[in-house]
Amino acid sequence: MGQPGQAAPHFQRAVELLAAAQLPLEALRCLGELASCLLLGHDHDGALAVLTQAQLLAQAGPSPPSGAFLEVLVHCEVSRVLLLLLLQPPPPKLLPEHARTLEKYCWEAFESGAGVGAGQLPQAAYLPPGLFLLLQSAVMACQEKDLEALKVLQAELWPLLSPEQNHLLHLVLQEMISPSGQGV
Repeated sequence: MGQPGQAAPHFQRAVELLAAAQLPLEALRCLGELASCLLLGHDHDGALAVLTQAQLLAQAGPSPPSGAFLEVLVHCEVSRVLLLLLLQPPPPKLLPEHARTLEKYCWEAFESGAGVGAGQLPQAAYLPPGLFLLLQSAVMACQEKDLEALKVLQAELWPLLSPEQNHLLHLVLQEMISPSGQGV
């Protein structure tokens, strides 16, 4: 109803109740709604925390992940990477789970095979390979401050992302064009 700030606490309470009732898919749906409310309220740090919580809950689901759990994992991974690119947390403030997320997208991690089985991608094997490579390229473009490369990647990523994720990528581009010096 146009009041994401007022809806957020209700979704948080719903997540708690659903988790206690052992209804993980409904809890994941509410976490997604909560993250969307936080994004609409420009609480990017809060949205990142909620998406990290959702990703951990989805990873606790069936192994290997499938169906709705797999969809949630992919959505959370992509959104978290985009939020980390947007927020640009300085290394001392980067939480270990966020550092691990970004490390998966560094060329060095792929080339060295760190934590990787033969021919596998580091801990993001549930992402479609094309999407993984595009995200990896976007991370590298941001690290290199290559605006033109990121614009090309935005066009390639556009059909693969949700509207919310496309907006986050747009914000990443805007931050690169006009840096605030502190992320968003």
